[in-house]
Amino acid sequence: MKLIAYYDSYYNVLDSYDNANFNSQNERFAFTSIYDDYSYGTSILLTKDNLINGRTKISLNLKQDIHNEQGKKNQEFKKFEARSISVGLEQDFEIINSLFFVLGASYDILEPIFANNGELRPRSNSINPMFGVNYKHSENLNFYSHIARKSRFPTLKEFYSELLSTSLANPDLKSEHSLNFEIGSGWLISDILLTKFALFHNKVTDLIIFQNLPDNKRQYQNIGKAEFSGFELSAQTKFINIDIGVNYTFLYSENKSIDAESKILDGRPRHLFNLFIHQYFPFGFSWNIETNFTSIIYGTNPDNRSQVRLQDQFIQNIRIAQKFLDRIELFFRINNLFDRYYETEYGFPQPGRQFIIGLNLNSNDLKL
Repeated sequence: MKLIAYYDSYYNVLDSYDNANFNSQNERFAFTSIYDDYSYGTSILLTKDNLINGRTKISLNLKQDIHNEQGKKNQEFKKFEARSISVGLEQDFEIINSLFFVLGASYDILEPIFANNGELRPRSNSINPMFGVNYKHSENLNFYSHIARKSRFPTLKEFYSELLSTSLANPDLKSEHSLNFEIGSGWLISDILLTKFALFHNKVTDLIIFQNLPDNKRQYQNIGKAEFSGFELSAQTKFINIDIGVNYTFLYSENKSIDAESKILDGRPRHLFNLFIHQYFPFGFSWNIETNFTSIIYGTNPDNRSQVRLQDQFIQNIRIAQKFLDRIELFFRINNLFDRYYETEYGFPQPGRQFIIGLNLNSNDLKL
């Protein structure tokens, strides 16, 4: 049994001033916006071997999301709350030697709890089945093929956020649904080089995107259809105490709706490349270098509703760590080491150089 319980909180104050000295908020466009959010929940996974000629997995996920916001000082806070529940079952069957079938399904529920004293939208639910075939050719080579139906419920932000009066809420959003196909293989070459390959195609209905409206407003809306196709390729090797890994993803996405202004979807990069190097020493010290490259990603300028290509992203991260008594790890991490400017959405710069320090405590195989 694997059990996770969590509580996440987020408190943010955003001040807009009407002068360059940042000491006046008298104009209509000046404001102080406060977000006071928190989420809590639990995740349980039960696994049993040889219950029905294979491995059985049962999962339960519960989550409560609460969002409180104040648009300007002295205004009342608006509150929104929703609960999500998911129950899943997956079963492996060994049909013949080295050939396995996988059957599974989940039942997912989104239940609105409170919408700032407004009318609640109906509860949403979805059943998502999956089927897969795995063939183990040898200890070092395997093949697989999967087909699955997936769903994604809208978030509280997508339902209700007005983004400081620049957007319109849309409590009538539908859930996204997709039919996902994937085939792939894994090959361990000479016990030192692990390679993986996957080819995928996803057909999505009611995809949620951020649409521009004629009055310079924006709104999260469902579009009719979209398709995503591509492949993933990765390789990983080890030299004594050094691990090296590389992976590449090619993604082609297309808006298939008849009335689409553009077939290109925002925020879906065409090329993603990642490289990592990890070295560790017998006395517990280790270091990591990560390099991420993203290319051909588009965004929309809300001022003129034009679609533009965003700047390619080339980001490096580093991490060093020291273990004590084999159970305590103290680490220090720098993200975006060279303080690169980049955007994943037009007009919204991502964080520059970040410094993170943390502590991991391990008891046997359980990480706290």
